[in-house]
Amino acid sequence: MDLILVKFLSGEIVLAENMGEVKTKKDTLRLKNPVVVLLAQVDEQNVSVQFRPICPFTEDKEIDFNINTIVYMAAPVSDMANQYKSLFGGIVLAKAGDVPSNVVPFKK
Repeated sequence: MDLILVKFLSGEIVLAENMGEVKTKKDTLRLKNPVVVLLAQVDEQNVSVQFRPICPFTEDKEIDFNINTIVYMAAPVSDMANQYKSLFGGIVLAKAGDVPSNVVPFKK
């Protein structure tokens, strides 16, 4: 799953699967399962990341975006990518030292 962050002229930041399809005839970029990234202040030092559907009124999984409205594209940080993958069925990579709460360490 190749994920990409896209910032648009409108200020929205979208996280999606990069389909790698840029159609120059239509000037579009096709993204799969796009979500808008929302930041919410938790306290003075912490911010939470939330996702909402780019368009809750469609069942389309792939949406074409006008490339002329894109400010930049970049790879997401691993925490954000893992949160996205947990929503859309991708493999979530554990951090070094993470142990799921339902796993009991083996003792000799």
